[in-house]
Amino acid sequence: MFDLDGTLVDTMQIYADVAARLIAGRYGMDIGRARALYLATSGLPFVRQIDMIVGLNTKNAQTVSMFEREKLEATETVRIRENDKNALKSLSKRGYLLGITSNNLQENVSKFVS
Repeated sequence: MFDLDGTLVDTMQIYADVAARLIAGRYGMDIGRARALYLATSGLPFVRQIDMIVGLNTKNAQTVSMFEREKLEATETVRIRENDKNALKSLSKRGYLLGITSNNLQENVSKFVS
């Protein structure tokens, strides 16, 4: 099993930047604090993170939608590193069954895998 974001592909810092910008802009929080809180709660779905970071707020559902859209746009060109791809191919050729785990949306994981 391999984790997708931050392990197979270097997306965590990009996601943190997107989240920090949205949280700072929509909730008036310092961008550095917003980024730190996003990273401190990473591993949870963003819908839970935002509630933990800013509390229940009528803006949260729209913020989650914005985040999911903007993180995809921000990572359109991110690809798995060639060495990592070769390592996975080598494991597969040796008979290992490979799996990818993620707290990302299934549609995002499927897009990456394809």
